[in-house]
Amino acid sequence: MNKTNSRKFIASSELFSGYEVLIDLNYCNTLDDIVNSFYDNLYTCLSHYKFEYLTEQVKLCKFHIHSYTFEDIILSDKENVFYVCDHC
Repeated sequence: MNKTNSRKFIASSELFSGYEVLIDLNYCNTLDDIVNSFYDNLYTCLSHYKFEYLTEQVKLCKFHIHSYTFEDIILSDKENVFYVCDHC
């Protein structure tokens, strides 16, 4: 049985501020994996609800995590929150 190792990630963004998602770190090996999972989740959500303008805008964003390494996030308490910033 696989235990989840999730952390909360929240968008720090002009357009997407406040969007949050739990990401299971068991499926991530790098910060880029986390960012890609965050992006995929956001894009899927926007597409599902047919937010066409926002779906196009999210494609222009360059999401990133700064101030933390992948190791910092893995070793953090499960209650910690991390921010994913963008430059659209």
